[in-house]
Amino acid sequence: MANLAAPKFSLNVGGASSSEANSENFEALTARNYEAAGEVMNPIDYVELFEDEAKQITEELTNGLTQLRMLSIVGMPGIGKTTLANSIYQSPLVPLHFHVHARCCVTQLYQKRRLLLEILQQVNARTEPRHGLTDDELAEELYRSLKGKKYVIFFDDLWDTRLWNDMSTSFPDDNMGSRIMFTSRFHNIVSQIERKSITYPLNPLSEVTCWKLLEVKLFQKECCPQELLGVGMQMAINCKGLPLAVDLVVGLLRNKERRQDCWEQIANSLNTHLLADQQGRCWGILELSYNHLPNHLKPCFLYFRAFSEDEEVPVSELMWLWIAEGFVQPQKDEKGSLEDVAKKYLSDLIARSLVMKTKRGSLGGVKASRIHDLLHDFVLAKAKEECFMKEINGYEHLISPSCVHTMSKPYRLFVHSRWMDGAAITKPSAVRVRSLVVSRFAASCLKSNSFALQNFKLLRVLQLSDIKTDCWTSVFCLFHLRFLSLETYSYMIPPEISNLQSLETFLLRLKRYGEIELPETIWDLVKLRHFKIWGSSTLPKYNLEKFFKFDNLQTLATPAFCCGEDTEKILRGLPSLRKLSCILLDSWDNSLKCNRFPNLDFLTRLESLKVEYSGEVQQRCEFNFPSNLKKLTLSRFFLPWSEISTIGRLPNLEVLKLLCGAFEGKLWDMTEGEFLELKFLMLQNLNIAQWNASEGDHLPCLETLVLANCNQLEEIPSCLGDVLTLEKIELQHCRRSVEISARTIKEKQEEMGNEQFVITLK
Repeated sequence: MANLAAPKFSLNVGGASSSEANSENFEALTARNYEAAGEVMNPIDYVELFEDEAKQITEELTNGLTQLRMLSIVGMPGIGKTTLANSIYQSPLVPLHFHVHARCCVTQLYQKRRLLLEILQQVNARTEPRHGLTDDELAEELYRSLKGKKYVIFFDDLWDTRLWNDMSTSFPDDNMGSRIMFTSRFHNIVSQIERKSITYPLNPLSEVTCWKLLEVKLFQKECCPQELLGVGMQMAINCKGLPLAVDLVVGLLRNKERRQDCWEQIANSLNTHLLADQQGRCWGILELSYNHLPNHLKPCFLYFRAFSEDEEVPVSELMWLWIAEGFVQPQKDEKGSLEDVAKKYLSDLIARSLVMKTKRGSLGGVKASRIHDLLHDFVLAKAKEECFMKEINGYEHLISPSCVHTMSKPYRLFVHSRWMDGAAITKPSAVRVRSLVVSRFAASCLKSNSFALQNFKLLRVLQLSDIKTDCWTSVFCLFHLRFLSLETYSYMIPPEISNLQSLETFLLRLKRYGEIELPETIWDLVKLRHFKIWGSSTLPKYNLEKFFKFDNLQTLATPAFCCGEDTEKILRGLPSLRKLSCILLDSWDNSLKCNRFPNLDFLTRLESLKVEYSGEVQQRCEFNFPSNLKKLTLSRFFLPWSEISTIGRLPNLEVLKLLCGAFEGKLWDMTEGEFLELKFLMLQNLNIAQWNASEGDHLPCLETLVLANCNQLEEIPSCLGDVLTLEKIELQHCRRSVEISARTIKEKQEEMGNEQFVITLK
């Protein structure tokens, strides 16, 4: 298994106890460190810290024993349970050994229905919505979906046995060799489950290992300077054996000068905070990391309080929220939008090990993020301490006599209780609320008749998830809104939307199939920067007098366009557009005898374009894409491969995704000199059989190739083995011959010295 390969050096995880190590002087510790290392160490993956456990778990998953077995990885918060389990789950062995697989995060706030829906979506994806089914019906469907199959289900962050008590009947034991894997901080959970199970405890790292890890992360292949050894090792000892704590210390030291006095300043501050850390959960290090944040990053970090534990947060929405809150300010003497500044803020938090990347984009950028559950506990406490955000957890009035003084200034309100009544929020307190976030856990029980949104007159951020009522009238009274996220069953937005003149981000999720109609007054929202509708929408007719003021829009999804004058006029009125996702309707031009699509070459700032075609495509088409385009996704065009040269000649294209019949035909003959800047190529659900590329300069910058459900494809062009930049080939449900050709390419890459090249099977 590629990501579980034996490391080039050995790390002693068990190690000496704290008392033993503390008795050693630094010189002895130093000598033992370098004697154990043997050679200059390469950057470490945390899986290598628990290599023995990883091998044992992998063996248990694939040993051929037919009885359903449960595997539990247990240990204290921050030890690396989820990291280890994820690496095993994501390895190529899982799809090779199991018919279906799924993973989900349980968290302290256990929700049976959410977990059932998440697992079903992974093991039995379907287009029909399941929201109308009862919990019992969902449980029955899950049982039928797993019956007779060899499956592995991974539950992350289990807090008690409620999950197993509620859901065990949905997991059939057909003697197929199925496995259920979970992580937990509680060792006694396994003993309470009456089923054959194996526990893998993760122990804290030894102090020597903590120092090795810290040294490698800070100095890479270099050795730590002699004058920093003593203070560096003392900080490693203070990490208490937690990899998370090591990361936090690295985040503190990374931007500091490598001078003894600078490191000692951090070490002294660290010791002071550790003395007050009675909980033993590295909160002292967390406190120090927080105190060392620049002032502009502190509210951005605390804002993760608005999200549930272990919740993946889309990066784009997170940055738009920061901007709406006023956390992001233009930087002097620097060009770039507020979104660019917000992206730097997030990168800084990631570099300080306070925020984790959970999803990567096609070019390696961050697509989604979250914070560790230990950091989430810290953020909860810190947000409460600083009156950053107030939480309602039941039938309580927002302002009680004990907190009148602390809540006298503007603040944010997070409604997380499923039992809360809207009447709990009093009118005087509502006026001081600037941001209102209602989580999915609470939304289904809010009563629209008592939840008086019009009382929140100065609200800037409103996020109502899963609201099952059309509360437009109340929303349109909130004239100061900058960020609005709603879910609705309505197929039409009322014209009073124009009241929201300060609105910058508008996110709308349609809760049923269909197309939502937008009023002409949508063009009055001249400050709008990001407008996304989950579901199709029809843009109103072009208004010459108003429309050319509409030049702030950067993100637009998902309008349906017809080719014609009106569409091109609308698009010409969006000069700042950077990201467009749309549906193109039937566009056959009888006069030209071809499919003619809207001309887009005037959108000089457009970088990302995603287009799905809805219509009947003939053998000819006419594309007019802007030359500055970097990312392009096409689906359902069913074009002949001869038409791909228009795309191949785009000079700045770096990402190309051809999905669900974007092109049709058995043969793709590549033309030399095209796709010169392409770094990421995905072919998914295409009927291509032969992909020909003669020896030459094909895809010279390609880094990642993804082939998914291309069941007729025979092999990958062998000349890709000569591409010096190639890093990864990912295969999903492809022929054995395709896998063989990928391994041939891997051999050529390794001959050229590319030892980092990987093949991923899913």
